[in-house]
Amino acid sequence: MTYFKINNVDFSQYVNKLNIQTNHVYKAATNAAGNTNVRYVTSKRIITVGIIPLTEEANAEIMTLLNQFQMRISFRDPNTKALVEANCILPKNNVEYYTIQADKVLTKAYTVTFEEL
Repeated sequence: MTYFKINNVDFSQYVNKLNIQTNHVYKAATNAAGNTNVRYVTSKRIITVGIIPLTEEANAEIMTLLNQFQMRISFRDPNTKALVEANCILPKNNVEYYTIQADKVLTKAYTVTFEEL
């Protein structure tokens, strides 16, 4: 089952967590009478993805896409159970590299947080 893609490349087999947070954007202003008027602007999602420990080759493939600042991701929406696309940025990318166990080199598990534009 496909539930996470970056620029149409499926990385579902590397994902162990998918968290979608919705933030509402609004403008609030207080008028001379002291009343506060609130105007809804839009909503933005923050998508947090957990990545399992990867081999150097698999990590290189995903890092090529994650090193871009802006990308299009697809993820499984928990409400509709369908793939949803979003244009996102990756404001910071913090990957703790390498753990070596019996001559097997893997990256450590990490999380990546995308912010919807």
